[in-house]
Amino acid sequence: MIGCIAFCYVLIRSITVGITYDEVWTINEFVSQNILNIINYTPCDANNHILNTLLIKLFFLFGNHSLFIARLPNVLSFILYLYYGHKITAQYLSPITGIACFLLLLLNPFLLDFFSIARGYGLSLAFLLTSIYFAFKFDREARVSHVWRTIGFGAIAVLCNFSLLNYWIALVILINSIALLRGEKYNFKKSLLSTIGIAIVLFAIVYEPIRKLKVTGNLYYGGNTGFYSDTLESLTKYSLYTTESNSLIYYSLNIFLLVLILTILISFFFNRTLYSLKNIVLSVTTLCILSVVLQHHLLDTPYLIDRTALFFYPLFILSLCFSLNDFYHKSTSIIISLIVMVFGINFFSKANLYKITTWYFDSHSEEILNLLNKKGAEQERKIKIDFSWPFQSSFGYYVRQNNYPYIEIVKNKQDREDLNANADYYIYLTKSLEKVGYDANAQKILPLIKDTVLQYKDEKTMLFTGMHMNRTNIEE
Repeated sequence: MIGCIAFCYVLIRSITVGITYDEVWTINEFVSQNILNIINYTPCDANNHILNTLLIKLFFLFGNHSLFIARLPNVLSFILYLYYGHKITAQYLSPITGIACFLLLLLNPFLLDFFSIARGYGLSLAFLLTSIYFAFKFDREARVSHVWRTIGFGAIAVLCNFSLLNYWIALVILINSIALLRGEKYNFKKSLLSTIGIAIVLFAIVYEPIRKLKVTGNLYYGGNTGFYSDTLESLTKYSLYTTESNSLIYYSLNIFLLVLILTILISFFFNRTLYSLKNIVLSVTTLCILSVVLQHHLLDTPYLIDRTALFFYPLFILSLCFSLNDFYHKSTSIIISLIVMVFGINFFSKANLYKITTWYFDSHSEEILNLLNKKGAEQERKIKIDFSWPFQSSFGYYVRQNNYPYIEIVKNKQDREDLNANADYYIYLTKSLEKVGYDANAQKILPLIKDTVLQYKDEKTMLFTGMHMNRTNIEE
């Protein structure tokens, strides 16, 4: 029942949420390429999530090129996420802890965002949970077939999002360590051969894309301060569904880390068994953290932030719940109920059917265009619009799709920072986007006298008119 409700939420959002900047980029630039070009990153950009792009291309073969069809692979992958999330929590946790864990895997509005849009992150999370389930099965049943399932699904997760290489490396180390340490029954030799076979295939696919990304400087999205400051803080910020830094982020993160660390430490007093499912999750999570930190120091790669770090969320939740499961009693049920309640309050206060927090500025693009097209129809003329460049993808997409007869985009395609003096309306993004080079405070629209027609405060979007009063200043 919980899973069905969550799926309905994701499904409805895939229909109602407007297109985002990166989705337009993927659909326009990569889906139209042939399969070889998609796989070897021609053209080269981190926006191309290989499996996501290929699945969209496959679904488009049926003739319908709508936004919903492009999002359908991620929507369907949510079923996989729910299925294996349920199997993990129902089979390997006590009833109360299992239900709570399943809820926590879902009660993150930022995480559910990515099952509703055409990006690779939702797909990668689904395959991550699938691979964890088979890692548990291998630990319990010692069947080599579970090794290639574990490593194989982990490798598929990498093809959905290269950030999952950190997870895959951790998984490979862990699974083969289990096979080596737990004796002949686990058949280390066959496990290693299975791993090597999958590793060769994965390496053959991802080597060229990663090499190109590195050479062209396209691995820029991330932070350079530290794992806590960049990865954990940004993940917490977006999980609270905000783009603004505030004290609540730090309090929430530190309290969660304190609860997590104390729970892990206490769990070892109740269960010191070396070979346990809890230790599998804790080991994978720890190795993932070490991988991110070591890569930053050794290879100068940026720390993962917000959506690229999202795979840490289910790992942290599983670490917490499997540790709580080791010393479950009445007092623990109170603790886990409070945790679920806090996560639930955050989720239900932020749940919506119209925006993706990462690309909040695209939330009202179609609405604004509909409004201006209506004004143009009333005035029987074409309305000329200009805008802050982050709106360019969504506005261009909707103009092509909806064929607005009374709208003309007059954005300078050669100079995205330019301001067209002939525009009737200007849509301004009030918040800077540092990672992609948009400075809201340096926009040419700011010094001009203008009238505010519309404002979306939460989405940092304003609609201006009346700039004709200052065309001389614009030209100067």
